[in-house]
Amino acid sequence: MTASAELVRNRSRALPWLIVLALVLYLPGFWWGAPQATAEDRIKAWAVDDETPLGPLAEVHNIIAPRPDRNLGYPLLYSFLVVGVQAPYLLYLKASGGLGATGAEYPFGLTEPVGALRTLTWLAHLLTLVMAAVVIAAAYDTARVLWGERAAILAAVFVTCCYPMFYYSRTGNVDVPMLCFMALAVAAFARIRVLGLSVRRMVALGLSAGAALAVKEEAIGVLLPMALLLVLLPGQFPFDESSISKGRWRALAFGLGASVLALGLGGGFFIEPHRYIMHLEFLTGRLHAAPDAGGLIPFAFPYTLDGNLAYARQIVGYLADTLTGPGLLLALGGLIWAVRRDPPSRVVACLVLGFLGFIFVVLRSGQLRYVLPAGFLLALFGGYATSLIWQSQQVAVRASLSILAVAALGLNLLRGIDLTYAMLRDSRWEAAAWLAERTKPGDHIDYFGASQKLPPLEAGVVTDRATEYFGLFYAHRIDPAKVEEILERWHDRNPKFVIVMPDHTSRPGAPFDVSLPPSLYDDLVAGRRGWKLEATFETPPLLPWVKRPPLDYPMVNPPIRIFGPS
Repeated sequence: MTASAELVRNRSRALPWLIVLALVLYLPGFWWGAPQATAEDRIKAWAVDDETPLGPLAEVHNIIAPRPDRNLGYPLLYSFLVVGVQAPYLLYLKASGGLGATGAEYPFGLTEPVGALRTLTWLAHLLTLVMAAVVIAAAYDTARVLWGERAAILAAVFVTCCYPMFYYSRTGNVDVPMLCFMALAVAAFARIRVLGLSVRRMVALGLSAGAALAVKEEAIGVLLPMALLLVLLPGQFPFDESSISKGRWRALAFGLGASVLALGLGGGFFIEPHRYIMHLEFLTGRLHAAPDAGGLIPFAFPYTLDGNLAYARQIVGYLADTLTGPGLLLALGGLIWAVRRDPPSRVVACLVLGFLGFIFVVLRSGQLRYVLPAGFLLALFGGYATSLIWQSQQVAVRASLSILAVAALGLNLLRGIDLTYAMLRDSRWEAAAWLAERTKPGDHIDYFGASQKLPPLEAGVVTDRATEYFGLFYAHRIDPAKVEEILERWHDRNPKFVIVMPDHTSRPGAPFDVSLPPSLYDDLVAGRRGWKLEATFETPPLLPWVKRPPLDYPMVNPPIRIFGPS
């Protein structure tokens, strides 16, 4: 038995504590974003692309009774998992009288929709939290197989402190669930490289890979290079002669079959092939339609020299935001050292390059969450580099590089704490309390943009958009005639307040969304046109000096301005 095999077979004492650390860091704020469903336009979570609490239930129900307004953005595995977690609570509601005859309209058969939808959201977010803990466990296992116990602990800590994990581990987005299965596939891949190819390990790899693709196709940027390496470099993956089942190609075939099974079932192709094909058409259509979206997508880059350079700079910037600048330097140093001195690590390094090449060539759009798979892989090498620093016999080198590692981990941890504080003290809570004191049932409030971003409002308060809103991929009228149209509407409706805040369609740094004419916003702030600024809400950062990077959208603690008639 090799030293690596013996280490893997021994029980880890550190792993439970690493999982506890991750849960302690991620658990506060998992309830952030749950809607206060006091009306039909307040039933969605705050986070962009968080379909909880009802989106997964609707998608599963649509398999039986399809509706025309389906969400085709992702495959179905995440919906299946969420519904599985929510099902016991729904059965409890049914048994206790909290759920009557279900319907497609608010309140959906719920006797107390506010509490029920909040709980359904929390259950979905807790599922994501558990899957984030699995990401940490997979990081530990991968590094332990490749480099030993000390590197495994440090790699797990580096992954835990990745800045986007503090947000996406608490929401109903698919990014951490996809990362969970992808990380399990990487762990299986590392075991195959070090311990040998076997049917059992290939089945584990295939199931994890298929499940990752059944959550979000972005995982293909890691999984495709993995498959190519297994097929094209057989010398790097010798067959485990201790395996009961013999045959390299037999093992690869079992792995392929497991991945097809996981993707077909989890993604929904075997269950509802028409919906899966529609999803793929929708996915490719959005990529092709992006250049025609009226310039509203600031994260799209053309295939030009300037576009390529700008995109490359943005990817590097997002990686630095994920790992911090010192952390990215450590990770790159660990990757280079591993490629030069540690043959088993080279195949994992190829996954990093493969994923970055994939998003650069295919994705052509940049968001912080899009580089999370690369951040995960690079964090492993950051842990490896830090373990080498610890072993260094050169005192000066050890001291200086240790400072770099402490700075990377400490800065990201503080940024995560600052983000947690912003989520716990989100501006919406203070705005909700202010509005509750000044509104009564029947009062009208107008707003611009997405309805799910609004502060919690009391039952009976009527909300409506001040003007039409088409989302991110369409142009909106902001001409003087539109301004007059909005003002005339307010004159007729006489809303008590108008709420202005950014959402996922806002220009970077803008305090309002794309449907609000900038000239009208300037008039509102200046107290013209019969309106004045009544209140502003935005919780100051807990640690402003850590310079927390912005998330993809201004959905945590957004600036809220409330205007009233002058």
